[in-house]
Amino acid sequence: MTRAEALVAVARKYIGVTQESNPAQVDAFRKTVDGRAQGESWCCGFVWTCANEVGGHDLYRTEMVAALWDHTPHEMRIKAPEVGCLAVYYDKGNPMFGHVEIVTEILDETKNLCVGGNTSPAKIMDRSGRGVWEKERARCPSVGTLALRGYLRVWKDPQAEATMGPAF
Repeated sequence: MTRAEALVAVARKYIGVTQESNPAQVDAFRKTVDGRAQGESWCCGFVWTCANEVGGHDLYRTEMVAALWDHTPHEMRIKAPEVGCLAVYYDKGNPMFGHVEIVTEILDETKNLCVGGNTSPAKIMDRSGRGVWEKERARCPSVGTLALRGYLRVWKDPQAEATMGPAF
């Protein structure tokens, strides 16, 4: 099993965990990055938890999606999604806010399956949910109030071509 496949397996084992059904696990997601659980958004903490379980990742240590994108080395940015990469979104009303999910499956040229924390089971794109869910996501740059910033690898690939910026 590759590290990317292991990341997908770890992410999928948390599907259905909610703030109501397992508040201790959600607090563990929140504590993963900085050791504190203070009611903050936890999509980055979910991604960090999953990556930590696989081990040896190269993700920037932050709870803020914008900082995750901005401080991740350019060679980890990719133009097209890969299983096990991160889909990074920003809020069109305030680009300092956003959402991040793990791509679990490439469905076709226009959509992926992704697992994310701090989202809802609804089909809508939301960044303020209360659980871990797997959803179909369009690859288009704009989805509701969120827009796709691009994709990040979780591990550095010395053979990768850097995109030197957003995919869109």
